[in-house]
Amino acid sequence: MRYNIQGIARDSYGIVSPDEDISIYINNTETCAVVYTTEESSAAIDVCPQIQTDEKGIFNIWFDSDDYVDLTTTVDLEIGSDTVENIKPFKFVDNKVLNTTNVEGESVYDAYNPEFIEIDGGSF
Repeated sequence: MRYNIQGIARDSYGIVSPDEDISIYINNTETCAVVYTTEESSAAIDVCPQIQTDEKGIFNIWFDSDDYVDLTTTVDLEIGSDTVENIKPFKFVDNKVLNTTNVEGESVYDAYNPEFIEIDGGSF
């Protein structure tokens, strides 16, 4: 099953960062995480940097649960010279994995405000 993290990269002044390389690592390691560019993509990307923000600073990262033995795995995003740590690609509600693609509304992650993940209007 695929899970995603969407977000927008901004600089310290709130200006979006277009065409910015994003490296995704397994938390506290130098191991590049396995990610996908779309929900349907069959090509796994395991070499950093795995993706780039688009012209509006938006990024979309997909994780496949088949690639990870431990679904409590967290990742670190390195965007430009900034790092955001301990991001949970596999969301849990009542000890069940929540597939954010099945939740009505958007899943948004602001890389410069790691407290802000919004799913259907609720913050987690």
